[in-house]
Amino acid sequence: MTKTPSTKANSSKKAEAQAVLIKRVGKHYPEILESMAEAAKGIYREEFVDIIDPVTGRKTGMKKIKIYQEEPDTRAAEYLINQIAGKPKESVEHTGQVSLTMDL
Repeated sequence: MTKTPSTKANSSKKAEAQAVLIKRVGKHYPEILESMAEAAKGIYREEFVDIIDPVTGRKTGMKKIKIYQEEPDTRAAEYLINQIAGKPKESVEHTGQVSLTMDL
């Protein structure tokens, strides 16, 4: 397939826009990545609470728990994991009739 002049111009404009975006975002990449990692983990504080025996009602120890101010962002976590490990393949199931036309 040959590119028409307008397609070439659009490709050139897209490449220019990507270069500008990469330059602007690239400056802040470490901070953005850190923010995504923090969002993926969620924002919480840790507290110790008493463990109470339900039979005797006595304190039997202490347990550390996380109290979330913001729940972990699973979309941010999924994005980061996909960037490191690669996006898993997804299977698609089709029902019904499928037509395929090929020009040779």
